[in-house]
Amino acid sequence: LESPRQTGVTNLIGIGNGIMDPDGQGADGMDFLENLRFTNFAPSVGCILGDEYGDYQYRYFARPGLQLNIGQGVFRLDAEISDVLGARLQQFNRSPQNGAVPGEQDADFIEVSIPLDELGGLQPGDTLRIGAVVGAPGFDPDFDRQTRQLDSSFLGNSLSGSGQGPVVLEGLSVQLALDPDPDHDGLSSAEEAMIGTDPMRPDTDGDGLLDGWEVRNGLNPLSNVGVDGRDGDPDGDGLGNFLEQSLGSNPRSVDSDGDGLLDAWEFRYGLNPASAVGMNGAAGDPDGDGMSNAQEQAAGTGPRDAASALRLNLSLLTNHVPHLSWSAVVGKSYQLELSTNLVTGFGDAPGTNFPRLAVSTLESYDAISTNPTAGAVFYRIRIVP
Repeated sequence: LESPRQTGVTNLIGIGNGIMDPDGQGADGMDFLENLRFTNFAPSVGCILGDEYGDYQYRYFARPGLQLNIGQGVFRLDAEISDVLGARLQQFNRSPQNGAVPGEQDADFIEVSIPLDELGGLQPGDTLRIGAVVGAPGFDPDFDRQTRQLDSSFLGNSLSGSGQGPVVLEGLSVQLALDPDPDHDGLSSAEEAMIGTDPMRPDTDGDGLLDGWEVRNGLNPLSNVGVDGRDGDPDGDGLGNFLEQSLGSNPRSVDSDGDGLLDAWEFRYGLNPASAVGMNGAAGDPDGDGMSNAQEQAAGTGPRDAASALRLNLSLLTNHVPHLSWSAVVGKSYQLELSTNLVTGFGDAPGTNFPRLAVSTLESYDAISTNPTAGAVFYRIRIVP
């Protein structure tokens, strides 16, 4: 295989150590091919293939009926016959056989996978060349010759010669498919053509939002103003589009991960609005205070501060009237409870002042008693679900 991004060879002279050593360097199928030359073809990678049982990199693999262990796998055409890292192969014999046929291991369907990085960073649209020859049983292990008998079958543009004499192979050109998304914005070129965006620019309107992200979230990739722009906030949660894109959250949902925690609240307290599990989920308790994230959000307390809690503060006014205050969440409903002895428990405070809806982050109430000589009174506040 020839990559346009690597330097290849014009023949296989000097490839390997020229010694039958399956337990040493191995891959002897590459050692004994010095009669093979190339024209208009300079491969840098060679594959030893053909056995249905050779589905992995195996330097000392033995095929039936051959005098040396040729190996199976994907190798570099260098003096060490180095492994091509990350290469994978799968070989099948799909003949309609009812039972095993002795010696019948020829693969008639072969898949080879080679990482593009191992081919010099091959890119979509690049043209590579491939060629293949078919080895026969004959070998000449003499160090001065190191040849192998080659069949007249081949893959390529042309093949001249056969047997153990000089054989010249010309490879076949193959162009890799073009990248369907050359600007890597999540939209194929065909989709960009339909939408009117630029297939070579990931952010056509220049608002910092990837075209594909805008389309997936119902925004206009050709507009950088208003709700479609960088600072737009379609769901009104206080997080702009650019921030939502960075966080991986949904700009059209106030709770992207569906865990009951508002995205803006999670962001404010350093939680992940795109994750509903572990510390980031409703049951998470980052500060270890025994209150879950869901409870902390409901109470208006900080999930990363164990000292942050829903507390009722009491001070006495000049006329000895208890002034009660508490940190609140606007829109939440609160119920004041009281007890006169702590034995019989708490009950809802009488009157029509509670439950009350918080209109500020600090709520207060003056508990004017109709019987100021009734004795001690204990108060507590709770959130009404």
